[in-house]
Amino acid sequence: MSDTLLHGVNCGFAWFIVALAIGGYFLTYRKTGERWMFWIVLSSGWGLFAVAQTVVLVGTIQNSSLLGALWISSFVLIICSLALIFLKLTGRKITAGR
Repeated sequence: MSDTLLHGVNCGFAWFIVALAIGGYFLTYRKTGERWMFWIVLSSGWGLFAVAQTVVLVGTIQNSSLLGALWISSFVLIICSLALIFLKLTGRKITAGR
């Protein structure tokens, strides 16, 4: 599989997940009346990954450290979203100061 095809599939998949996460946010809000931060953080993480894949696919960036920072920050946001959904589903609250 060529690199261009690989990055194209990754790019399309990432933008699709971003659209699903945004749709999930609005659907959850409409059904439950609650605004879940999980959806926002998830779409932000996948959005950064999609931007990184788009930049690689287009070939407009020459700075690999900037690209690495985009990938690492996207992975961190996706892991944080998993922690947020775990906390939401277990019913725990995040409180500041304690």
